[in-house]
This record gives sequence, structure tokens and C-alpha cells, in this order.
Amino acid sequence: MMDHLALFEAGARTRRDPARYSEAHFLFLNSSAWPEAIRVRERFQRWFERYPAAADDPARERRDLRGRFRSPKDVVHTGASFELLLHELLVRLGCGVVVHPSVPSSARRPDFRVTPPAGGPFYIEAVLATGESEAAVAAKARLNNVYDVLNELESPNFFISVDVEGELKNSPSAARMRRFLAEHLAALDPAHIAELWRTGGMDAVPRWRLKHEGCWFEFQPIPIKEEARGKPGHRPIGTMSEGGAKMIDPRTPIRDAIMGKAERLKGVDLPLVIAVNALDSFVDRDEVMEALFGREAFRVRALDFGSSEPEPIRILDGAFTTPSGSRYTRVSGVLVARLFSCWAMGSTAELRLYHNPYAARRLTQELNRLPQAVPQDGKMMWVDGEAPARLLGLPDGWPMNPASAR
Repeated sequence: MMDHLALFEAGARTRRDPARYSEAHFLFLNSSAWPEAIRVRERFQRWFERYPAAADDPARERRDLRGRFRSPKDVVHTGASFELLLHELLVRLGCGVVVHPSVPSSARRPDFRVTPPAGGPFYIEAVLATGESEAAVAAKARLNNVYDVLNELESPNFFISVDVEGELKNSPSAARMRRFLAEHLAALDPAHIAELWRTGGMDAVPRWRLKHEGCWFEFQPIPIKEEARGKPGHRPIGTMSEGGAKMIDPRTPIRDAIMGKAERLKGVDLPLVIAVNALDSFVDRDEVMEALFGREAFRVRALDFGSSEPEPIRILDGAFTTPSGSRYTRVSGVLVARLFSCWAMGSTAELRLYHNPYAARRLTQELNRLPQAVPQDGKMMWVDGEAPARLLGLPDGWPMNPASAR
């Protein structure tokens, strides 16, 4: 008998405002009356109703997934969303799915045991690759609270550009920040600032710096169009930048996520696919290849006269490669999703199955409708497949990324 659990609260919604920066993704999705939010709720509820129950406790697996999906911690909510997306994807590919199956001679339980319409059964284990430490997440939460505080400021003539340098280790005084900005904005002539923007851009308008411990906030006014000036109620923050120059390294979180799951499930009896949701907008095909097989580099040999031409090589520090040979050969492939979430599964989301050339047991026809990277003659052959939105049965113009709701 099917239980009657629901992912979302029942009843009509009246809320029309965007999400606050500090607001949990689920809390906004659960409360918004936006048509996009309504469509997301309806779609995920239908998918949740197809999520399988445990044989010994029909509601256990569904209660667990529901609890994580409704979490106020975004990383927990996003992880549960990804699992629900994976389950729906597998069902639409014609697969039979068992949730958290027992594994012979192991106490570990992967997320799914999958029986495809063609090929042999295999396991799938899902993981997020965020690249953020707990400290970074906490600092981001404090900064989001600052943005919400600034958006409470009445600024009928200007938007505000905010540039943050340094790590915000403690929350600043909300009253002090609002007072600081209100005093500077009140001294400006909107027409004059608009002319400065027209003739010189951001370099020509005033900059105001405010320090809180080791963190600097730099503000600049952005003039509102003349016909819209003097009207209260808009959110002042116009643009933001954080932390100054940063090293971009999307490959390491992906590699580490794969290795962590491969180590945890190294004793499984069937082929294993690790599904990674890479939550970094800089992830591309090259970054995934480096995460799997090692960083790209160039080797130059010293000669008696000068040096040789640069030779492309790989530093064997990927999830599947070491200087002494391959590893994690029980992992048959890695299914890499990019930016999968409740809101983004259409044009911004990407999905590809990367086959492990060193796998003890290769996948063959199991997931052949997906875009794939298949090893052939020492190289990867790129095979087109169906787009994630089509596989999931989503209409064109699926709702936006949650960042645009803020």
C-alpha cells in the first residue's frame, strides 16, 4: 500500500517576492507562488511518488529522501534532489531500480541497484562535488546575511555595487552598514551620477570602503533610470563580486568525490557507476578528463643546444590513474552531471557517462541513450546522446537557475 507522503506543504501560496540571499533553496521553493516554482513542485512531487519503497518498511526510504529534500541546508537538499533526478532518469530509460540494496559480503549499501532493459545489472552511487569546505560555506552564509541586510535599505534613486575582499569571519553590524550607505547615498545627485556613468562608467563614480575586521566592503552607486527614480520598494543590490582573484580548480572536487565513493564501495559485486553532480559553473569536458585521468602538462627535454619541442603529457594523479598504474577498476564509469538542481535541468544542465578504460567489467548497452565518452584506441570517443531535459520529459523553457530568483 502506497504511503501519502508529500514533498511540499499543501495549500495556496501568495508569495511573489524573490528569494533572500540567505534563504534555503527548499524554503523558497516551498513558499513561492511563482508559476516556475509551481511547475517545479508539481514535477518533483510526481517523481517522488514513483520513488520505490523498502520491502520491509514501505515508507522508510521515502521518509528518508523527503527529510533530506526538505532540509534547510542547501547541500543536503541538493543531494536529495540529485538522487530523485537520477531515479527518474533511470526509470525513463526503462530500468528497474532498487534503493539502497544489500551487497553480498559487505555492510555498504549503494544508492541504487539498476537492472537495465539491455546489459547486466549494476550499482549507482550519487555524490555532489561542491569544492567548498565547511568554513567556506559558513563564510558564504554570513555574507548572504549581509546582502539581505543591504537589500532592506530604502534607496529609491540608486542600485548598489558591492565588492567584498577578504573572508567574513564574523557578522558585521547591520545598523552600521545601513547607516554608512544611507549617509553616502543621501549626499548624491542622481542626475550627476548618471552623467558620470554615461561618460566614464564605474571608474568615474564614487567608491566607499567600509572595513569589518579583516574584510573590506567597497560600494559604488549605480543610477536608476530617470523615469523610475523616487519609487520605493526595489532591492538595492545591483552587482556583487567576492574575494578578489581566486584560483579556479573544478577538477579536484570531482576527483576527490569519485575517489571517496570508490573507496567506500570497493567491495561491491557488480559494476559500479558513480554519479557526480558538479556544482561549479567552470566545469567542462577537459576538467572532467583531468579529474579522471590526471592533469594535462607539457614536458620539455633539455638538449645540448636549447630544448626540445613541448610534449603534451598527463600527470597521473586522476581518480583512475597513479604513476604505478590504474586504480578503482571496480568503477565501470562515472556519470557526470553539471549544475543539476530543482531549477536547472534544461539548457544549463549537462550530463555525460565517462567509461573507465581500466574497468574490470565494462558497461556495454546499459545506458546507451546518454551522451557518453567511450575509450577507443587509447583515446576517448565522444558520442552524442539525448539531452537531460528530453530524457526527463521536461518541456522547453524549464525554470531558471535559483540564482536568478534572488
